[in-house]
Amino acid sequence: MTLGRRSRPPEVQEGFSSHSQQQPIIEMHLGIPLPLIAATLRRYDIQVDEQLTFGALDTILRRLTASARCSFCDLLARDDPDRGIHVANLYLSVLPAMQVLTVLDRLKDEPPETVVWVDVWSRNMHVSGDEVTFVTWSEQTRAIIEAIGRTIVMLSPWNQPLAWQLAWPVLDMFFTMQSRRAKLQFVMYESEDCLQALQHDPIGTMNRLFARLDLRQCSAANQHDAQATVALIDKHVEILQHVIVLAARNCILTLLLREQQYLSTPRLQYAIGLVYLYSGQVDAAEVALNASKAAFQVLYPDPHEATLSVMLCLSVIYRQSSDPIKKQLALTYNQECVTQRKALLGPTHHATVSATIQLSILLIDYDGSRLAEDLLSALRTDCGPDHPLDPEIMLHLGIAYLRKGKTDESVALLLKAYQALSTRHGRNHPDVLTAMYHLAEVYHVSHKYEPAERMIHECYNRRLSLFGKDHALVMSTLARIAYHYDVQDKFNDAIKYYTECWQYYKTKYGEENETVLKFLFNLALVYERSNAPKLAEPLYRQCYEVRSRVLGTEHADTGRALMGLADVLVTLDRVDEAIPMMETCVDLFRRTLGDEHKDTKEAEESLANLYENEDEMEEVEMPAETPVANELVVPFSYLCM
Repeated sequence: MTLGRRSRPPEVQEGFSSHSQQQPIIEMHLGIPLPLIAATLRRYDIQVDEQLTFGALDTILRRLTASARCSFCDLLARDDPDRGIHVANLYLSVLPAMQVLTVLDRLKDEPPETVVWVDVWSRNMHVSGDEVTFVTWSEQTRAIIEAIGRTIVMLSPWNQPLAWQLAWPVLDMFFTMQSRRAKLQFVMYESEDCLQALQHDPIGTMNRLFARLDLRQCSAANQHDAQATVALIDKHVEILQHVIVLAARNCILTLLLREQQYLSTPRLQYAIGLVYLYSGQVDAAEVALNASKAAFQVLYPDPHEATLSVMLCLSVIYRQSSDPIKKQLALTYNQECVTQRKALLGPTHHATVSATIQLSILLIDYDGSRLAEDLLSALRTDCGPDHPLDPEIMLHLGIAYLRKGKTDESVALLLKAYQALSTRHGRNHPDVLTAMYHLAEVYHVSHKYEPAERMIHECYNRRLSLFGKDHALVMSTLARIAYHYDVQDKFNDAIKYYTECWQYYKTKYGEENETVLKFLFNLALVYERSNAPKLAEPLYRQCYEVRSRVLGTEHADTGRALMGLADVLVTLDRVDEAIPMMETCVDLFRRTLGDEHKDTKEAEESLANLYENEDEMEEVEMPAETPVANELVVPFSYLCM
């Protein structure tokens, strides 16, 4: 039997009737109770040992059921209806090479009332090949999955699961996703190997697991099955891949938390914290990582690589915080990590270089692009082009160049980094998507809007499938899409994406969050520029009122919201209301920004026009605020011990 291929009935020779004289039993969704599987097989003299695979079992059961021409479960129900054959409540997707006993061991935490459906014993394999087309076979599978309501897919190998590469397991997952009631769950076949890898390098393990996930490349022994599968799932691939990633992350987290019940160690807490971080569960990650850090500091009073790794991860979390104390702590942790690793490991060691790259990201975030550029340029000179992390250094040096307006140097480095990282890690690796994001940004800055739009949408779709909607990286990409359309005056698209971002961040952080207010301001501005002042007015007014309350009336951003409101009132022929507002803006900008600032000069010009002619004035267009402060680049590759 071909590895991984769903068992389908053989073709019947021409002239041979597919029906025996006995009428086959109508197939139901029958399964064998989990606690009775081994004993049931042994009743039929099947040797259930470590050599018995599902492929071998399939051959044996086909022979046992040949005369009855029914499924093994149907045979059991007819021969001995009182021996515990029931309607299944678990659909199990396995590979032929998997050992039956190992699979049963992996299901040991399932409740005793679990009744398992597996095609080798639940499906009738004696139907004519002419009757079993791809369509009939797949629709039967869809109906079974829908009726059962729960699917477990056994993953093997743990780091490159064949279930994500083969057509029939992909269909199992697809039908489960499409069902309104069925739930998808993964179980690791080689759980011990996976657990060991996760404790050694949790983020690297997860990155490698998902980086080459591409369901459109699934295969089958029958090429038609593969093509038909791809055609069936094509419009739903991104959503399905996201469902798979979520289920896999839950599987990994369950594996780690179960292990923690037996033996809680700092390294295990560290791994759990990073899985939470990877999943966007920042609060849970912070708790687990701080517990790990405290435990490591007890074990290693002197500076130790384990403690430094946790501190570097915490710096990633604190960097995203709106709390200025935590943001400063992020810089402190990162600088200490770089200093200590240089002393312990040397300046060009993988871990030291990783920490230095992370420090450059913080410097870029904190408006230190020149410092980041100098730091990365020196690092690249020290490491040389053959260093394993040279693509990562190029990536972030390209970002630093972009922040300094060096677009030619930026695009050259970003392209090289993107190609090198894609070759090494695969198309869905977070660092590859970071390079793609910033390539789109540099194309946008260079007014190459067509490649920028294509690339940023592809980046969004890949990140969405990898992380899900409720993740900072996904939403920052959506904000970039909105800004892309805003600058090109594609108002309908800009309004659509700004609204989505605004509602998401407002729900998550509340209306007083500054990022929420930036999106609100941009949305008001787009309405104003699209000749919809009545829609812009309440948004500007809300932005001004909240900024006045949160930032104070002496903050320049508060003045910008007031200036936008004044401009809209002029458009609505309410000049008497607009003049005192613009006077307030001029005084505020002079005090906070100085007489030579562009916002001050713009406000003065607007006010002069209002004084000169209250009935007619030039329309003053304000620049859009940056959608988000910075792209959240989380260098997942670098957070390993």
